[in-house]
Amino acid sequence: MTDKTIKVFFEQFGETVYVPMSLVSTIEDVIKYVCQTSLRSMDIDYNNYYLASKKNDEMLDNNKTLEEANILAIDDPDLRLSLKKAIRERLRMVALKKLSENQDKIGINPQTQPDDIQCKNIDFNNATSTFDCSEGTNSNELMFNDEKSAVLNKSEYTSISENLETNNSNPSPGLPTPSLPAQDVSSKDAVNVLQKEDLAHNYQKVQKKIKEISEKITRDPVLRQKIVERFNEINIVVCGSPRVGKSTLINAICQQNLAKTHPGLHSCTNITSPYYLKGNTTVGDENINYQYNFWDTPGFENWDHAGMPTCLERIKQKIKSDIICIIYCTSPGSFANLRQLDWLLEECKKLHIFCALVCTNKWKGFKEQREAVMRDFQETLEKYHTKTREENGTIYFGNMGLCTSVNSLPIKDEETHREYKQSGINELISGIMQSIDMVKAAQWFMVAFENEPF
Repeated sequence: MTDKTIKVFFEQFGETVYVPMSLVSTIEDVIKYVCQTSLRSMDIDYNNYYLASKKNDEMLDNNKTLEEANILAIDDPDLRLSLKKAIRERLRMVALKKLSENQDKIGINPQTQPDDIQCKNIDFNNATSTFDCSEGTNSNELMFNDEKSAVLNKSEYTSISENLETNNSNPSPGLPTPSLPAQDVSSKDAVNVLQKEDLAHNYQKVQKKIKEISEKITRDPVLRQKIVERFNEINIVVCGSPRVGKSTLINAICQQNLAKTHPGLHSCTNITSPYYLKGNTTVGDENINYQYNFWDTPGFENWDHAGMPTCLERIKQKIKSDIICIIYCTSPGSFANLRQLDWLLEECKKLHIFCALVCTNKWKGFKEQREAVMRDFQETLEKYHTKTREENGTIYFGNMGLCTSVNSLPIKDEETHREYKQSGINELISGIMQSIDMVKAAQWFMVAFENEPF
């Protein structure tokens, strides 16, 4: 007789695990089974996760039996396993510190130069306008502005480092020092685990090693404020023809309506415009303000070979820090100008910008159309870098780029009545993170935090 199973979606890694009911009796048993069965099981600590119903987002009590939690009475309980918010906040603080330590390595353009592109709601000529971080501002408020970054000098970096070392040797009195397993390393090494490989491949290793450093950062408000002050704009450029799902992809990455979507034949953005997200998070008793933005590139289909460098340079002149990556989008059945894509990759290679080629709306076209898009992507990228590996539907080309396919929104096929869930977003986020350099990976890591399931 076939054993009845419970389906659990492991959000962090995009895995679906079927749990045999004969092997589990409590909610905690289910969590343990999923963690032990996961492809990443080697370093997973099940205590860092909680089980919830995807329908009402209600956290289930670990001590309850399946019957007490009413799991057995539901045909499809639609369960998900998620990372606890406290663990996410620890990762966030270490990423902030890593970004602060490496800020002097990031190219800063201290002056915004005017050009002939007129951007609605954005005054790029006003170099004195400031970014409002007042306490009364609502979290996740969409803002257009042109903040002028202040560059933290070398002495301030030294001060941050010295403060951290002081905290390491003299923890604050009255506060417990975290107890770490014997195999854990020093706080300095805990910061070093924020290498792009660990960020992308195994968050659990990071979780185990950041406890001490995150506690000490949180205890020192002066140090924390210095870190926060260095959290500059995070910039991602998204390009492609109109109506291929660029705005929808941005929203899917952030898991909120950051970009405005316009269904219909006339759906397009008429100006080069960044989507700023202003938000804040609470660490201890302090609000931390942050911002990042996605740059849309309307009219990209009209960029020619000679104009490609100029258009990218104009975007670079409008921002205060490096472009983390460029995301190029097309969808099955849409027209993709491969010569133009060649020009884009040529410039990305010159400027050392990672480029992710994304087939959007992958379930809306025929399989042959989707495969044709991915084949074109792969053949074009191979001109600039050899294929290094393929994993979870994503094809990697070293530090040059990757290609993958996503479904940004759940859709229902009207003919077959088959439903397709959102897919490929976490794989895209993870793929970019493990491919870019360490400093940019820390910035992208913060963008990934906006995606709650990641």
